[in-house]
Amino acid sequence: NIGDNTEILFSDADSISEYAKSPIGAMYNGGIISGMENNRFCPQEKATRAQACEIIYKALRKAEVIK
Repeated sequence: NIGDNTEILFSDADSISEYAKSPIGAMYNGGIISGMENNRFCPQEKATRAQACEIIYKALRKAEVIK
């Protein structure tokens, strides 16, 4: 469980699709994602393989699937 806090504090939060705001907020507040420089999320940009791996790794650690 990554928590119920879904508040989004990214400076470009208005660019995030409504359906994605709650999960993005939960992952941010759960320590799984941290965003880009200047407190941006960059929702229209593609994630790199390294970024995707970091998200998957942190989510698996949070779920205690891996240590």
